[in-house]
Parts: sequence; structure tokens; C-alpha cells
Amino acid sequence: MNRLEEIIAHKWAEIGRRQRLRPMEDLETAALAAPPPPSFAAALRRPPGNPVRLIAEIKRASPSRGALAAQLDALRLADIYRQNGAAAISVLTDSRFFSGSLADLHSVAAWPDSPPVLCKDFILSPYQILEARVAGASAVLLIAACLTPADLKRLYDFTCQTGMDALIEVHSLPELEAALNCRPQVIGVNNRDLRSFEVNLQISLNLIQHLPAEMVRVAESGIHTAEDARQLAKAGFDALLVGEALVTSPDPGAKLRELLGRPA
Repeated sequence: MNRLEEIIAHKWAEIGRRQRLRPMEDLETAALAAPPPPSFAAALRRPPGNPVRLIAEIKRASPSRGALAAQLDALRLADIYRQNGAAAISVLTDSRFFSGSLADLHSVAAWPDSPPVLCKDFILSPYQILEARVAGASAVLLIAACLTPADLKRLYDFTCQTGMDALIEVHSLPELEAALNCRPQVIGVNNRDLRSFEVNLQISLNLIQHLPAEMVRVAESGIHTAEDARQLAKAGFDALLVGEALVTSPDPGAKLRELLGRPA
């Protein structure tokens, strides 16, 4: 069993436990009563000649690196991101492998004038999508590597019905074909192979030529320097999703401005 298979097996067991604590019908009622979220896709769309957008991530740990920022205060960090130009905020909500929670997402999304918030988790079930909607997310991550093409389409359509956007994540051409069948507004290329956790920026640079220009195109993982950001922006990406470089920086606000090419 590789790492991704281990995570998926654990996630299915976790979903079952949560459903026993809170039935899906309760979540459906709460989701219908929730106010409409701000548009994730609109926040990331980059008109020609405009600077690249940045999705700044709240991430305490990872399966490959272990603890990154164990004492991270989600609300405080989100405010730093907001003040320094983040177009959107990604919140890891997986507890077992990333030390995150839906409570983190809820606190960030409830912040006055918060940018759109992405629920970043291993989404396998409509139940998780409703949880994200109730917590205040504007979008959820759907990972093609975790889903069959049919399940990807089913979860994408369900996400749209809730009023949220979905960031569909791919790592290869076959995954991209499944993603394009959903006709998403936002598509992301993960430079990290979720089976080996190896990172290579060339993945984004190779796949960008296959991403339709009308979609919001996001590069994810392995972005650490201003040169990385410039290279990906020049290649045509609208937005970058950055986590590790920000949460491990002694000054996340300055690091965010550096990646955006703004004065220190």
C-alpha cells in the first residue's frame, strides 16, 4: 500500500465515524441555510498583464515532512495572508496527516472580509462537501488521483449544486482528461506525486500547454522562490498555491510579498 492508498483508506473510515455523529440530513439543512460564499474562481482569474494570484495555505504538517508549524494559529496567519495580498486562502482540514481541522476553516472563513477559502482535504464523499459548505468554504479540492473519472464528475457536479467552486487537481495527462470532462472553472496542476511525494516543477510547465486558456489555471506545490513564481506566471498560470514556503518562513507576510514580486 502506497502513501496515497493509506490516506484514502483512513479517510473512508473517518467519514463513516463522522456520519454516525452527524447525519447527512442535518448537514443538508445547515448547508441550505448558509449564506452564499464569495467566488473562488473570480478571485483567482488573472486578466492579461496582471500579476499572478496567490492562494496562501494554512498547513501545520505533511505526510512527507512531518511537523512544519505545529503551533500555527490559523486565524492569525490568515490575517497576515489577507494583509499581504493573498487572493484566496487554502486550509488543510485533514487531522490525521496534516494536523488540520474544519474548525480552522470555519474560523478563517468567518473572519470579516476574508478572501475565499478553499477546503483542502482528500474529498471522497458528498458528505465532506457539505461539511465544507457548512464551515464556510468557497471551494473544495477534488484530486483526480483519488477518484475514478465517474466519481470525479459526480463530486464536481455535487459541489456546483452547493454553490461552491471546485479546484480539480491533476498530475498527469490521463488525470487531466478526466478533469476536462467535468468542464471545471478552475484546474490545478500538482507538482507533487501523491504516491511517492516527490516534487518537480516541470510537471506544471509540461501540462500548462494542455490546459484551456478560458479556465483558471493553478500551479501547486514546490513553489519556494520568487523565481519559481515568475517562471510559472510567465508560463501562463493564473494563480499559485503555496503552503510550505509560507508556514516555515520566519516572516510569512514578507515571503508572500516576495512570491508576488511586491516590494519588501
